[in-house]
Amino acid sequence: MRFLPKALMATAAAALTAASGPAAAQVSSSDALKAAIIFNILRYVEFPGKPNSQPIVLCGLRGTPGAAELAGLNGQRAGSRQVLYRNFDGNSGAGCDAVFLGSGDAGDIARVRQRGTLVFGDGSGFASAGGTVGLVRTGAQVRFEINLRTASDTGVTISSRLLRLASRTIR
Repeated sequence: MRFLPKALMATAAAALTAASGPAAAQVSSSDALKAAIIFNILRYVEFPGKPNSQPIVLCGLRGTPGAAELAGLNGQRAGSRQVLYRNFDGNSGAGCDAVFLGSGDAGDIARVRQRGTLVFGDGSGFASAGGTVGLVRTGAQVRFEINLRTASDTGVTISSRLLRLASRTIR
């Protein structure tokens, strides 16, 4: 899987989501698009106390749809940092810089949210429930919402360039 620079992300998103085919193919395309969005977001985030020369540890909740696509990010370079992927069981985000919970709820978010951790999930209510980034499906597109309060509380800094691309920003 090859990931595109942010300038081409919108075009890739439209192409991936506009394709017709069996439901399984559409889910796969949606999951691949989510992985690409997560990858590109990681390029524009600074984690507290973590130099840009150190890898980003991305953890995906075991058994969550899209985990296989996220695992494909392992070894990829997000800017100057390498992405290291690992599965986790959902009890703790210890050792993870970024966590993908899928359709996790406020309880799941609270279990993994800690200083320096960026928490991704699915659905329009995810960011409002305390997640850092919610991936929201709008028709055939996947957009993202950012909760700046959560980012600030955890010490994660999100680039203003990324904020301009968000469909909604919670302050």
